[in-house]
Amino acid sequence: MAAPRSARELNTPVTMTYDEMVAMAIKERYHTLECISNDVGGDLISNAHWKGVQLRALLEQAGVQNTAKRVAFYAADGYSESVPLDVALDPDVLLVYQMNGEPLTKAHGFPARLLIPDRYGMKNPKWVERIEAIGNQLVGYWEDQGWDERAEVRTTSQVLAPAGGTTL
Repeated sequence: MAAPRSARELNTPVTMTYDEMVAMAIKERYHTLECISNDVGGDLISNAHWKGVQLRALLEQAGVQNTAKRVAFYAADGYSESVPLDVALDPDVLLVYQMNGEPLTKAHGFPARLLIPDRYGMKNPKWVERIEAIGNQLVGYWEDQGWDERAEVRTTSQVLAPAGGTTL
């Protein structure tokens, strides 16, 4: 897995192995992932306990320059996505390698997947192989299909009330 590597936008491009990433300071948390197309009450949503490293630590190690505007993520399956640099530098953004106390499975993104709080799954790519600081917009697959570029999770809820005369 390679960390950011665009010579124009970094002081020191970094290549990092999986073992080197796992040896870095860890951060863990519960995080909910939801598909942007999930309906209220739908099943395209899940929660897990994740462990990984702060993306910020990787970017700082590489020395992101102020000419970088965005950070792009390239996955093993050809998927690519990007977020503004300020989002990528948020200390709660993680590059995770463990889910519910176990290494990520292939289905959940081994070797690493991105977790950005309050963003739909399309902004949390799996199978991350390369991260690159860039100076321009990278239009991701789902954005190209017409989905929202920011992909901020909207509150979803249902208000349910007991039928009249029901004993609680």
